[in-house]
Amino acid sequence: MDKDFQAQINRQFKALTDTRSYQVSVEGQVAEADLISVYFWRIIPEYLLSICPFCGEPHRQQLDLYSLYGWHISGGGQTVAYSPNGHHNCKHFTAVHGFLNLNGRKPQKRALSFGLLRSTEPEVPFVSSCLLPDDLESRVVLHSLPICRIEGETFVPTYTLYLLTYYAQDAPTIIHRRHMQWANGPGLRYMPDFARLPMYWEQVQNQSELWDLEAWWRQGRLFWIDPVTMKLNDLTVMDFPYRAIKGVRHGYIFRGGKFTEQATEWTMERFQAGVAKLRQEQEEAHQRMVNSGDAWRAPRIEAEEYFDTSRKYDDFYDVVAKKANGEVHLIRHYCHFLPGQPPDLLTIKAREEFPLSALTPDSRTNAERIAAALDGGDTLVYGKSYAYYMGVTETSSGKADLTSK
Repeated sequence: MDKDFQAQINRQFKALTDTRSYQVSVEGQVAEADLISVYFWRIIPEYLLSICPFCGEPHRQQLDLYSLYGWHISGGGQTVAYSPNGHHNCKHFTAVHGFLNLNGRKPQKRALSFGLLRSTEPEVPFVSSCLLPDDLESRVVLHSLPICRIEGETFVPTYTLYLLTYYAQDAPTIIHRRHMQWANGPGLRYMPDFARLPMYWEQVQNQSELWDLEAWWRQGRLFWIDPVTMKLNDLTVMDFPYRAIKGVRHGYIFRGGKFTEQATEWTMERFQAGVAKLRQEQEEAHQRMVNSGDAWRAPRIEAEEYFDTSRKYDDFYDVVAKKANGEVHLIRHYCHFLPGQPPDLLTIKAREEFPLSALTPDSRTNAERIAAALDGGDTLVYGKSYAYYMGVTETSSGKADLTSK
């Protein structure tokens, strides 16, 4: 890749803290499920991951690009990394596929959580043709972000996160087709999380056309985001900047200073070998529930729920914010989420700002306690925590939910 273009990618990095403060925070908070804790997520910026080529809606989320600590790439398709702010997507969003390229630089052991970095995806990005069918209008958007290496007191952009985000005019149909492909016939009552939407590297190893990003761009099926203007590439642009990306074309594990190949754990072939038994077990379990009159539902997403957006739950979560003048208020995020999914898979519909006077007395007290930990200008403490979504309303840090009157 051209060095000047790589430099443009690297300049997207944002620093809201210094290396010393970050290193203290990341080790204690990177795996923290309780979002009431503020000392890590308030220093993590939000980045643009993609832009919908159909409606222009941006896809954003918080990403820790300060270091590789806590990074593990997987190919599920609905999330790149944990983000307490959720995902700001549109109805055309199908999937996002991330590829972590180390650019020939071995990570420092102390810079990795548990001294380990795992990626089920290759370093070099490829196109998942199953998400770009010829009979349905669909597109994929390519973007890249830098991940830093800490050298002394400086964050140095060193590694590259490539992102391929898929969109379609009829995204639910494409998702449905992909899940039916995994199920090898009639749908299951719920689809396991590992029934991934993007393809996996073993599938595409001998399909050179899927690695040729420029060819997809010239066909008008792939767009890329200009890292300077943050806009989709103009159709008049003649040059494609993502030529000849170097790196391994398989999943990998880096541990003890060495790389080993990482195979895809759940391939479609492995899943289909047991799908008949799984379908039978699901039907038997469902019938037992019907016969017993038990209204309890397993915390899984049934296929029909996934494809029928009218059955998504409407909910909200609150951010406690303190302005520079010391005034405390809340930002309510109205959103959709699916049964059994954690808040990092929320789709934000709208935001609304309102004063503390709108809260119940208990929630107002809790919000003020949270705000006391904030400096002026901070806007990142969550009223509803991950624990809330697990049915818990009390945590060691206090109440987990903020409710209005």
